[in-house]
Amino acid sequence: PVGRDRAAPALTVMVDAAATKVQSVRDPATLPFGERLRAWSRQLHAGMAAGTIWWVLVLASGVLPVLFAISGTWLWLIKRRNKALVSVQQPAQ
Repeated sequence: PVGRDRAAPALTVMVDAAATKVQSVRDPATLPFGERLRAWSRQLHAGMAAGTIWWVLVLASGVLPVLFAISGTWLWLIKRRNKALVSVQQPAQ
């Protein structure tokens, strides 16, 4: 349907192909609260809950910790190198 949020759970119809009968219909509107919450949280976790902006935020929350670890290690190595250079250049007392 037009205008529906793509994060919403879809209508699911189970059909017995041999008997050509509908076995069950799973309508998201009739799901218990817990299952609706689970379906919504899955979409939220996957980054599909609120469009492109949400996807970018989910992507950033996954990438930034790695970048912080790399840049932190890099800065620590630079600081360590500079301390070693300063201790070598200072005259012995």
